[in-house]
Amino acid sequence: ARIPAEAGCYTLPATGFYIVAATAQASGTGAYSLSLSSNCSTFPDLTVIKSHSRNFVLGESGASYTITVSNIGVAPSSGALAVTDTLPAGLTASAISGSGWNCSFPTLTCTRSDTLLAGSRFPAVTVTVNVTATSPAIVTNTATVSGGGDANASNNASSDITSLVNQIADAVLRNASGSILLSEYASAALFNSGGLFASD
Repeated sequence: ARIPAEAGCYTLPATGFYIVAATAQASGTGAYSLSLSSNCSTFPDLTVIKSHSRNFVLGESGASYTITVSNIGVAPSSGALAVTDTLPAGLTASAISGSGWNCSFPTLTCTRSDTLLAGSRFPAVTVTVNVTATSPAIVTNTATVSGGGDANASNNASSDITSLVNQIADAVLRNASGSILLSEYASAALFNSGGLFASD
């Protein structure tokens, strides 16, 4: 079995030889150390949550998702970590940013190297998207987190199911006393000079 150089929890066979990968120091000299523990609870545990606040509208520009990275472990994170967003067909990104994050727009990946304390979370990453007019009615957007000394890969991804709806255009219906503006999601109504006759 081969053990990566990163700190973390790994499942090893009961018997056999183990090869430990090591990264050379910058100077090329010095001793290496290996610490093995049967207690995985001493490591950081990074999680990611992907969310949005409302339905998106077909043909809409400027809809947004929020990505939040938390450390639910008992130790602080260590080293660089990265968050990557994978957009489904029908959505195209127009921006990605977050306080303290270094974000790459083409790859929709944000990185940072500062420490995330146990029980804390980083400022959220916001992904702004445009919705094509021919998108399916339901899409799933997925975000992943990696690095930071994370010891539990089972909670490193979050999928967010999003409903895409048709937009009902604003309408102005006039009667003898003036005009009434219906909101974009209101029911259609019929008026005459005497008042409202029918709705829906």
